[in-house]
This record gives sequence, C-alpha cells and structure tokens, in this order.
Amino acid sequence: MSQSTPTKLLHGRMDEPLGDVLLAAARVPAGGAASIAGGRMALTVVCRQTAFSLIEEAYAGAVRTQFQSGPWLEAVADAFAGDAQPFFLAGYEGEACRFLMPLGVSRRHGLRRLEWLGQAVADYNVPLCDPDFFRGLSSDEVHALWREAARLAGGADIVLARKQPVTVSGVANPFAAVSGGLESDRAHQRHLLRPWTEIEAELATAKSRRRLREKFRAMEKLGDCAIRQASGAAEIRHCAEVLMDWKYGQLAGTGATNPFADDAYRAFFLSICERGVAELHGVFLEGEPVALTCLLVDTDRTTLYQTGFATSYGRYSAGRILNTALMKHAAERGARFFDFGYGDEDYKSAICDDSVDLTFSVLPLTPRGALAALPLRAALVARRIVKRNDRLRRAALFLNRLY
Repeated sequence: MSQSTPTKLLHGRMDEPLGDVLLAAARVPAGGAASIAGGRMALTVVCRQTAFSLIEEAYAGAVRTQFQSGPWLEAVADAFAGDAQPFFLAGYEGEACRFLMPLGVSRRHGLRRLEWLGQAVADYNVPLCDPDFFRGLSSDEVHALWREAARLAGGADIVLARKQPVTVSGVANPFAAVSGGLESDRAHQRHLLRPWTEIEAELATAKSRRRLREKFRAMEKLGDCAIRQASGAAEIRHCAEVLMDWKYGQLAGTGATNPFADDAYRAFFLSICERGVAELHGVFLEGEPVALTCLLVDTDRTTLYQTGFATSYGRYSAGRILNTALMKHAAERGARFFDFGYGDEDYKSAICDDSVDLTFSVLPLTPRGALAALPLRAALVARRIVKRNDRLRRAALFLNRLY
C-alpha cells in the first residue's frame, strides 16, 4: 500500500463493487465536496480470497499490527463467522489500494453492529493503510468511512470499534480519535533497541538474576529440563490444551473475565496454534510443559498473546524464566519491541518501559443506534472507572467469583 508502488489486482477475483463514492467531509466547503486523498475514492467490498491476497501483498509496507495479518484474520473469520459476518472493505485510487478495513457485522440485542473483525480476541484493531493515506486522514473522513462502510454492508445501527491504539508504529491513529473514549486497560511493551545485557540489568538486580539461574538449575535436578518451542502436531495440540486449562483455572480463581470458559474462544486459540499463526514456547520438564507462552512473531516485534504456568511449579518461577528467555531471543534476532499486549496486569509494570492507550468508538448511525449509544458508552466508561479504583475492582472481582 505504497503510493510509489501501486497495488494492482493480481490475485483472485474481485467482487462487483457495491459502491463508488466520493467520501465527503461532514460539511461541504465552498467550491465543492471535500474528498479523501484529494481525489475520487472507490470503496469496494471484496471477497475473502481477494482480501487475503491484498493483505499478503501489502502487509509489510502497510500501517498495521500483527493482528491484521492474513493468517490471523483467516483464523478469526473461520472461528467467529457465526457471531460477526466478515466484511472486507477496500479503498482504491485507480488501481492503487490505499486501505483495507477488515470488519464484521453482528446483531446484538436487536442492534446491527459494525465492528472490527475479531476485535474481541485481538489486542489491537486498525485498518491496513498506505502510510501517507493514514497520516492524512481527518476525523471527518474517518466518520465518512464508517458511514459508507455501514451503507455498503447493507445498513447498521451503530459502529462499536474497540481496542484501537492511539498510535501505530509511531503514527497517530485517526480512527482512535473518533466518537469514543479510553479503554479500561492499556497495552504494554518493552523496547529492545539496546544490548541485552543492559536491558537485563534493568529488568532485575544481579541478585535476582542469580536466584533465577539457581531455580532453573533446581528444575534441572528434577529431570530433563529445557526451554524450547513446541513442535509436531501432537505436542502443539497438547500444549495448547494445557495452557488453556491453566488459564481457565487461574482466571476463574480471580473472578476476572475468562475467555477460556468460552468454547468458541478455545477452538480459536487451538486453531491459531495448530495453523502456525502463533508459536508455543515452554519450559519442559521430562517432556511435559511446566510453563508456556503463546507468541505472535513479526519482523520487528514479538507479541506475547497468552502465558501461563503449572501452579505446582510456581516456586521455581518457571513463567518468569521462560519469558525472560523469550525476550532475550527476540532482542538477539533484532526485534525492536517485545509486546506484552492489552491488559494492565501487575507483572508488566516491572518489565515494560512503554505503554499505549487504546480507545473505543461508539458511532450511532440510526435513531435506534442513537438510543443504544448512551448506555454502551456509559458501560465502557464505568468499566474503566472500576478497573482504575482498587476497592471497586476488588469488589467486582469478588462478585464475579460469587456469580
């Protein structure tokens, strides 16, 4: 998605466009309609095959995150099509594809909702965009894009777009600023631009590092102990199921939101592991995992998607040993960031040196959507207030455990 190298339609079949429109700002200036990118923009609903071909072709140069890769979105579309019908909207100037919005259309409580595809299971939700096009988008133009997307989708009552990072690769995200507020949690990451020895010294004192080495040697005395990536279909499936069971038990005990209680999410998680979309790494003792981490690996970033450990080995700090080793490996292969993703868990504050705010957008499109927008916004704001107040958060977790 580069202006200097137009993306041509070389792959698959493109559906007949459902619209060819001039995206105008909310108020038309004197002399004619304002338009995106200074010209006529053809909005085209493309079929799934074409969408993933475009993603494959443009991914490396686009403004995006790891959660907009073709394999990730394919897994999402397969797992959750019954909840939100996939809908891929591409924007062209001539033959140059400037953006692709992977969307879903769902129905909740009688409302037809337009949202990012798979937004509940991704840490970050953004379109794939040509960098220059992305930087040039105004708030009015983002509003126009959402309205036209809803029209071409056959109508929607409301846009509910979640977990939108305020910046993407250092660029301000125009979608994050539209009709919403801050999510309850931020995302967190660790920069890896300096030598590992310097980073390691910041993560823990010499005494703490020595203590971790001693704990690993203690595990080695229990049997064959190794830190490695799970391999082979049987081991990957086994490790994915073990990690899901650990996470289910740990989250159920705290009262926190527990996606591992949902069969659809478990099937999705197993799918991304078995397809190779995500990697499973672990501390293995006599061939059995005692700590596991699920990673998404990109050129300049490694993202921790899920991590867990066997509570019976908690005294050995196997999870901390594993994730420190994974950060070291990421730094040595040249990654610029180790991304701990969405969520304000306490352990991240001692590891990460940067955080990213995420926003939600609630944009009513019909009178019915306008009636729903107020309680939706209020619920999301209340969630943030509760999570930012220790007493309220503890009370909410207690009630979740009871009910």
